[in-house]
Amino acid sequence: MTERNIKLGPIQGKQGEVIEGTFNQLVPVDAHKGLKIPGRAYLLMGPLSYSSTILFLTSLQDSRQAVIAGHSNVRSCTTGRIETHVLSGSNLELTMPTLIFTRPSGKEHCQQPIEPDVYLSNQVINSNEAVEDLAKYITANRQTTINTLQ
Repeated sequence: MTERNIKLGPIQGKQGEVIEGTFNQLVPVDAHKGLKIPGRAYLLMGPLSYSSTILFLTSLQDSRQAVIAGHSNVRSCTTGRIETHVLSGSNLELTMPTLIFTRPSGKEHCQQPIEPDVYLSNQVINSNEAVEDLAKYITANRQTTINTLQ
């Protein structure tokens, strides 16, 4: 716990302690039932997927609200709420995260990459090519997807 984490919450504790806890949502997910995307949503991850994108990918994958496509190179957990400190002896600036966000399926997955539901070639670095490859996959599997949704 840092002074800032104590001030911002939502978990309370004493400064310097390491605390683990769940994030209690301010707005229950059930309140958004009318906002669900009809049909199947696909999310494309790539080598530049980072930070909040990881939170988005893992939460939608674990809740089975989206199909994750790409290749397995993105870690499953991410950090947040960074703090910066200047080291007095050298004036070097140290920036460090003070929170670790774990995916809904559990912290044991943090050391593992996100496993996509649909693998696209790891040779695809160009984002336009990756989108085209995903579009081809969706089109080729459209009937299977429709049957799965029914």
